[in-house]
Amino acid sequence: SLPSGHASGTVISSLITMHVFGGLNFLILWPIIVSFSRVFLGVHYISDSLVGLILGYVCYYLAYTIVI
Repeated sequence: SLPSGHASGTVISSLITMHVFGGLNFLILWPIIVSFSRVFLGVHYISDSLVGLILGYVCYYLAYTIVI
């Protein structure tokens, strides 16, 4: 199923957490780990996870520019 909701959700969550609580830059690894796990488990193709990562970032960026 294109895109991966887990990938986009973890990107949005980690970016918001990094923005609210500064200094947690290691959280950027969490969406990558989740995306690889989805591919490894066989529930998504690599393209699904990549599109999910990009979609999550775009949604975060749009929300950030509208709110701030």
